[in-house]
Amino acid sequence: MRPAHGQTGRMKIHHVVSILCLCAALAGCGRPPEPPRPVLDEHGVYVHPPSAMAFPPAVGAFERRNIYPRSDAEVDVSYGWLSPVGPILITMTLTPAPARDDACRAEFDNRKREIVATNASGRWLADGNASLPAGGANYGGWTASFDTELNGAPVRGYVYVFCVGKDWLLAYRVTGPRGEEAARIITDFIAKLPGAPLQQRR
Repeated sequence: MRPAHGQTGRMKIHHVVSILCLCAALAGCGRPPEPPRPVLDEHGVYVHPPSAMAFPPAVGAFERRNIYPRSDAEVDVSYGWLSPVGPILITMTLTPAPARDDACRAEFDNRKREIVATNASGRWLADGNASLPAGGANYGGWTASFDTELNGAPVRGYVYVFCVGKDWLLAYRVTGPRGEEAARIITDFIAKLPGAPLQQRR
């Protein structure tokens, strides 16, 4: 017997909510929660003032979900899409880079440790270098992928950390289905945002 239309809708909503919760478990930031500051123009393009990075309300089929400014210089912005292969959530964190040569790699390693601490039964798949196009700037960084399960369903988590010039670290925390099509969708998103080089502070 097939579920009624209303039941199917509720099942999809429950699955999406579960995916969102898993994303936090896969790549938590390891910091105490802070109350979000108000964003005046949530429905238009949000521009991060110090870096001039623009976060549009949509990137392809992805819709912007939340904007959480943690300080005047640090912000979390999330995008989501219930894609044909399953729900995908991407949370971007833009934060000032510490004044040290290994800041980008240290942040990447820290995020990996946080994932291991909260997902002991998961499995690492890949770990290596990555490139962020950013409108032709081509910033360097690292990426890793991680398999686990949610309510018996296979899911894959990704973490990317890029050194955006000398001033900024840009991280992506991604949760979605496994498979090549989902990986392609995620890669396409990263190729589109940011759409231009970031403004440097020093």
